[in-house]
Amino acid sequence: MKIGTRNFSFRKSHYAAIAAAVLLAVLLARRCGGGDGQFVPVRTGSIVDAVYALGTVKSELNYNLRLGVTSGIERLHVTEGAAVVKGAPLVSTEGGVTLNAPFSGIISKLYYEKGETVLPGPPVLTLIDPTRTYILVSLDQASAVKVKKGLSVELSFEGLRSRKMTGVVERIYSSNGQFLARIY
Repeated sequence: MKIGTRNFSFRKSHYAAIAAAVLLAVLLARRCGGGDGQFVPVRTGSIVDAVYALGTVKSELNYNLRLGVTSGIERLHVTEGAAVVKGAPLVSTEGGVTLNAPFSGIISKLYYEKGETVLPGPPVLTLIDPTRTYILVSLDQASAVKVKKGLSVELSFEGLRSRKMTGVVERIYSSNGQFLARIY
């Protein structure tokens, strides 16, 4: 009989411990839930991590017009920021040569003016294709480990905080001691 009593008393204390644990859990839930006895539903969704970095918009297609011989610029047919179509005249030299646009795009930079002498090598102007752009972002080391190829990103720009753009990380790599991410 003593064995049966011990088993019975052990069971009683076991149930008492379970009841105390449940009561403690309920009290803690009420206290953590604001004291009103209501439980807060669990929300599910994506985990978002913000990375702040500096970036520049680049064009996949760039053309730097260079002269092969020393010549003066007789006429500039374009201005900086001008849209040009393929085959449009860009520059006429004093030697009577007119150089045309190899593709449609925008003149992003003029390096010389009419009447100046151009030596072989340096660009006279830069033409870009604005329809084929990407963003090149410079990341610090802590941010670089968070960014992976194929990651969908949301971008905002300094002057356009309210306007968000989306893209995908095409690649991430190291160049000249910094981490770069190329985003389309």
